[in-house]
Amino acid sequence: LGPRTQEKPCSLIQSHYADLHVNYLLNSLSKAAGSDLMGRLAALTSVVAWAPSMTLRINTIGRLLFLPLQMLPSAATAVDSAAPKDLRQECQKLARCTRLLHALVKFRGSQCRRSAALLVQGIERTLAALGSLECFLTAEEEKECADALQSAASFLNDIYKELADQPDIFGKYLVHFLSSFIMLEDRKLAVLAPKRGRSQASAMLEPGICALLGACPSKDKKHLHMVFLGKGMQGSHYLERLNKLDSKYQVHYRYQGKK
Repeated sequence: LGPRTQEKPCSLIQSHYADLHVNYLLNSLSKAAGSDLMGRLAALTSVVAWAPSMTLRINTIGRLLFLPLQMLPSAATAVDSAAPKDLRQECQKLARCTRLLHALVKFRGSQCRRSAALLVQGIERTLAALGSLECFLTAEEEKECADALQSAASFLNDIYKELADQPDIFGKYLVHFLSSFIMLEDRKLAVLAPKRGRSQASAMLEPGICALLGACPSKDKKHLHMVFLGKGMQGSHYLERLNKLDSKYQVHYRYQGKK
């Protein structure tokens, strides 16, 4: 067979192998711990980012997007729950999960579209976990975990930028990412601000959120205003935060172009 006739069968074989390898790693995560767990999460990220032309099955993409929901504390209890025993490992786990989500959005965005609801929930879960870890860490622990937290915040910021750069794929879901950020950020600040003021992670996420705000359709932003208006006093806090973000976008980010 000539090389052109071999190209498609080879691609199918490689895709099948990649899918099997990802599912093997996912099945083995429950038995892994410590550095072994981190290594397997890094391997998953490598497979996702390597050769995006090798397609993964939809249910495999769904399992990958579900991983943060499985491994990180829930958004409802992240700020109010007790501190984890090993904060350093939790920070590293968060950084790995965020990097995996970034690879999925950047290299397999079109495949993630059919599991967009899981993507919205997964990003919300990583954002909640980031906020809870910032609340739990003492000043000394924060120095030890600074690299992992900054890595998680950096990749989360890049995720928001990637979502904004793919409006044809994620356009109708952008308002959900925006609303979850505003509500979780407001809740986090209510806990964290009296202790330390605005966190470093919040500052790192600002460019990505402003990019998301700029890419969000105007009709969806109007709908978000109406939703927040219906939430009473808490909704007024959300609206205030949304208006501040919009002002920052108009002043600092709207005319900068893509970096």
